[in-house]
Amino acid sequence: VGSGGAGVRSSYTLGFDITFPCGGLHYITHCFPYTYSHCLRQLERLEAQPTVAAVMRRAPLCRTLGGNVVDILVVTSDGNLEGSPYRCTTLLPKQAIAVSARVHPGESCASWIMDGCLDFITGPSAEAVKLRQRFTFLIIPMLNPDGVALGHTRNDTLGQNLNRCYDSPTLALHPAVFASHAIVKELVVRHTERRNAKKEKEKEKEKSQPNSARRDTTTTSSSSSSSSSSSSGG
Repeated sequence: VGSGGAGVRSSYTLGFDITFPCGGLHYITHCFPYTYSHCLRQLERLEAQPTVAAVMRRAPLCRTLGGNVVDILVVTSDGNLEGSPYRCTTLLPKQAIAVSARVHPGESCASWIMDGCLDFITGPSAEAVKLRQRFTFLIIPMLNPDGVALGHTRNDTLGQNLNRCYDSPTLALHPAVFASHAIVKELVVRHTERRNAKKEKEKEKEKSQPNSARRDTTTTSSSSSSSSSSSSGG
């Protein structure tokens, strides 16, 4: 137990004993394991289903420093997956939701949750269909496959905690974070452009209205307000 001064504990150590029922090789894990190869098999399983293939596109986002592929999935309503595997989603007239898992390799529970999310959002339920119609989902199932393959808890090949690199990632040192960061920034830019374009369109529409129509609208609104006030007073 470390001391923080003046008798205050700043850290704790947990100790325990394990008795194995038999000899041989045993593994102790923080969470139930979920490997990079298992992730690839799950993605292949999804792609092999025709109903899923109609609403999901899989593409390589980048390669890691260890040479592993970081996949990105685009999930949206049927018929909106034309063009580039994932860049096309930024052009769709929908809001986008970005989801990623396993930036920390030791958090294998996140991958099991991601499995459930993918099965749901690509599935046939009425809720999933409505979500796909309204949103475009950009999903990175495993952001740090190098760390997962090496059995790290928090770091990548270079011993970096990628969760601390989002402010200023570089392509040379943090390719997965750099690529995902760029996509999210592009989504924000596209959303801002669409919002501003919508505002400009509304302004132009208002300007194009004849002055008499605008006066009539104002007069009608005023009359309605006066009538409401009179009714309330009576």
